[in-house]
Amino acid sequence: MVTRLLATLQPALIAGLVLVDTPHPAYMQRMAALLPAGGWDAWMQPWNSEGVDLELSFAQLARVTLPVVPMVILTAGQHNYPAEWPADQCEALRRELQRDLAHQLPHAQQRIIADCGHHIPLERPDAIVAAIRELLDGCASALEW
Repeated sequence: MVTRLLATLQPALIAGLVLVDTPHPAYMQRMAALLPAGGWDAWMQPWNSEGVDLELSFAQLARVTLPVVPMVILTAGQHNYPAEWPADQCEALRRELQRDLAHQLPHAQQRIIADCGHHIPLERPDAIVAAIRELLDGCASALEW
């Protein structure tokens, strides 16, 4: 979320973007609708120790306009959901929203990291490094040294 906000506020600083399992603006609302009452809040509580207003953050995300730059969207190939959640529906929704996000962004290429969950930086840092290198190689010719 922070990367997308920075790219919107300072587009002149951005030559390319690698978005790592980034949430779709509709993710929170659509996922919460699939879950038992209070399921989303109960699940997010331990992950939100800073007390971030997630509703506000997702609303801000919906208003973000990213610069038109080369972009790679890395999407986790597998997620683990709490046992009481409808895992198949949650996964189908997550994949749908990731595809939609990639289609909304000009010059974006989606890469699904099949053997990885949401924590791509921990599980597959090599995928992130490869995406960054690819963007740098593509942007290098446009830069003046």
